[in-house]
Amino acid sequence: MKMKHYSVFRVHSSKIINWNDLRDEELELPYWMPASKDKYLTKVNAEKVSESVLAMIEQIQKMGYTKVLSLGSGIAQTEYHIKQNSNLEVVVSDNTNSIERLKEYQIFHDALLIDIVKDDFPANEKTIVLLHRIDTEFDNEDFKLIFDKCKKLNVKHICVVPTNPLAYSIVLNEFKTFILSIMKFKKRTFCGYARSKSSLIKLWFRYYKIVFEYNKEKPFYIIEAQN
Repeated sequence: MKMKHYSVFRVHSSKIINWNDLRDEELELPYWMPASKDKYLTKVNAEKVSESVLAMIEQIQKMGYTKVLSLGSGIAQTEYHIKQNSNLEVVVSDNTNSIERLKEYQIFHDALLIDIVKDDFPANEKTIVLLHRIDTEFDNEDFKLIFDKCKKLNVKHICVVPTNPLAYSIVLNEFKTFILSIMKFKKRTFCGYARSKSSLIKLWFRYYKIVFEYNKEKPFYIIEAQN
């Protein structure tokens, strides 16, 4: 299943999502990137590390990796918890101006300004790539291209954290957003595409296959390059 994905924001009201605006707006708390390191640390430490992240760390280390490259990291809260709870080298990236703040804070091993569809990125067989809740950001062809690029870079494993892998949940969430927009007299903002697990698999199956699946709170998949 694939559906158009919409949100209703407190302040942000453009027809199509503008991540630079969201990162700068403190009232959009889940998406806001604080302008000081102290405030950033307060924000990312407000939520305890999840069992999902701990399971992710365990699997990454079992496979012998020492470096994680996160593509499309956003505020990088998950990446922060990975770094704080392991000895893994964590490199974050994004295509918004807020990545410069993360670079300035010097929390991660590096912070890179990357458009992951248009730009090259520093990954190879010694790197596990993390795609954390970025599946809504791309149409099918662009998302396929990311897996194609990873395969050509000899990336053997990718950790995919889907935004919402359950088909019934996608429909329910979009219905709730529609009702919320009516109740608040606000227009919905187009945020990309919501996909079920089966729809995601169709995008990477030529390049990768699932070798580990975490199905509890905050599911994730580890996919391995096809021969």
